[in-house]
Amino acid sequence: MRKPRTIDLALIEGMGSPVWKIVFKTTTTRKNHIEHGIAAWNRLKHSGSHTFEDWMQVALSLRIGQEESMRLAEIDRPQGSRYRKIFGEWLREFKFDDINKGDRFLVLQILEHRPEIEKFRASLPFDLYLNLNHPRAVWDRFKASQQQQSQEPPR
Repeated sequence: MRKPRTIDLALIEGMGSPVWKIVFKTTTTRKNHIEHGIAAWNRLKHSGSHTFEDWMQVALSLRIGQEESMRLAEIDRPQGSRYRKIFGEWLREFKFDDINKGDRFLVLQILEHRPEIEKFRASLPFDLYLNLNHPRAVWDRFKASQQQQSQEPPR
């Protein structure tokens, strides 16, 4: 089996603002995830079809962008002005900069809790399962179900 070629996203200081250049330190698999995320985001923006799977593709791309930005900022948590500047450039370069900041936060939360959320979604009636796709709706329903479960008396 052929090992994935290493490419890497490096931040190049240029005239004015930093510019992303495809010279990544990541595998082609990660680059492919970003490309799938871009395509998913375009479908979410421009078609009437909003699927949970597309949101998860976007989330995976954003997580890769976060990781690359943290690596370049030389930090271990996604915070700080250097990180925000680098991640902002990454968002602009890959055309994710028009995702609502709240939706971006929630879709990353959903990705982090995906196994529990997938289990919750699978327990829903089929019509609701098919229509519960937007990060805000998914997160709010998931959190409400957790609160409801914690308030139920033990059997």
